[in-house]
Formats: sequence, structure tokens, C-alpha cells
Amino acid sequence: MTATLTPESRVGRREWAEWMLDRRWPVATAVVLVLLAAWQTYGVIAGLPEYILTPFEIAGSVTELLASGRLVELSSASLGRLTAGFLLGTTSGVLIGLLSGVSRWFGDIVDGAVGFTYPIPKITLLPILAIWLGFTDSTRILVIAIAVFFPAYINANAATRGVDQELVWVAKNAGAGTLRTVLQVVLPAALPRTVAGIRQSLALSFIFMFATEAIGSSTGADAGLGGEMFAARANGEYDVLWAALATVAVLGGTIDAGFRWLVGRLMRGQELEVTGRG
Repeated sequence: MTATLTPESRVGRREWAEWMLDRRWPVATAVVLVLLAAWQTYGVIAGLPEYILTPFEIAGSVTELLASGRLVELSSASLGRLTAGFLLGTTSGVLIGLLSGVSRWFGDIVDGAVGFTYPIPKITLLPILAIWLGFTDSTRILVIAIAVFFPAYINANAATRGVDQELVWVAKNAGAGTLRTVLQVVLPAALPRTVAGIRQSLALSFIFMFATEAIGSSTGADAGLGGEMFAARANGEYDVLWAALATVAVLGGTIDAGFRWLVGRLMRGQELEVTGRG
């Protein structure tokens, strides 16, 4: 008996097929699986140094840490810092970037400060801030926020200033005021590149989460994944090191994929740099 497809089900299947093809996730997944299989096979046949585990051994380590509750504690500490720093830095970067793109005089003032501070390696601020605040969560969150501010600001600023002026002229000729032109023309046109900057900030937040936890790391659950990895390296606990690394990779990939999916749903029909075409 052949099932009859309703128009709604056809649309749903077509959207699902388009989603798979657009993201090329089946190919990417196959590549990852092949690499993991080759890694595992080589480790079993030829053997690996004790400090390099096979995928099955890493999976076992992750399972053990999960069962003990240790991995959840470490991940919670790291994600808490990452989320706070990311939201603080990205929100301020986007808002200031959009405002500086709309207001030329304000943009000239901010651009001077950004141009002076942008080349400074942001991780070098950690010991300086630690003198004032100590190696606390506040210090780590602040460093993450400063690091992610710049890509968010630069992309939002460039996106706003790069809006086609003909669109602005059309809106003004149609009788739209400055505020309405900004809200209905400039901001929507600047949104794709702004979102791309947010995605860059998201990736940076993971990098600086790890770096700030590794430098001056604390002990216990407060160490986070970065601190736990460095402690495991010093103690020769390579199973813990690889388990923490795998957790960072999975968390980062999952959050990035979720961000791309959400943006794709909210901004369907626009050409987004964030979703990518490869």
C-alpha cells in the first residue's frame, strides 16, 4: 500500500533535502568517520605512544568521566565563563559597531581606539587584569569579552558602512526618516556580515576560554576543561587530557552547528556568510 504524501509533507521533505545538500553534512560526517577509523586502525596495528590515545580509548575515558560526574562539573564551569564573556563582548561589539557605522563622527572616534588596541594579543591582558582582580572568573570572563569584542565590532561596523547607498536614497525619497531608514534598510542589509562576525566571536570564545583556564588555572571543578587538561598533562593522566579535549571539540562543534541552524531559520532567503557555501 503506497502512502499518499500531503503538500505539507512534500514541503517538509524538500526542506530537509535542501538542508542536507546545502550544509553538505553527510560528506563532512563521512570524512570525519573515515579519519577516526584510520586513526583507530593505525593505533591497533602499529601502536601509538602512550600520550596518544585511540578514538575508542578516548570514548572510554569520556564515559568514565561522565559517570563520575567530573566532566559535567568541568564543562559547566567552562561554559559559564564562555557564555558570560561571549555575551558581554559580542553584544557590546555589535551595538558599538552598528552605531559607529551609522554615525561617522562616532565611528571615527571608536575606530581610533580599536586600531590602537586591536593588534595587542588579548591573552597578554590576563596577567595585568589578574593583578587587579586575581585569577578569578571575573578576570577570565573579562579577557574573553575583550577578545570577542573586536571581530563583532569590526564586522558590524564594516557591514553598516558597506550598505548600498542606493537603498538609503530610495528609502529617503520614499519619505522615510533617518530612524526608519536605519531600522528598516541599513540594519537588515548589514545583518548577514554582522552575524558572520558573531560566529567568529563564538569560535574565539572557545579559544580564550581554554587559554584563560590553562594560565593560572585553579583546582577542582572550578578548573574548567582548560585547567583540567594542563593538570592532566603535568600528572601524566593522558586519558583525562584527551577526554577534556574531545569534550571541547564536541561542545564547540555542536554550539557552532546550532548557531548556524538557528541563523539559517531566522534569516532564510538571505545570502549569509555565516552559513557558508563550503
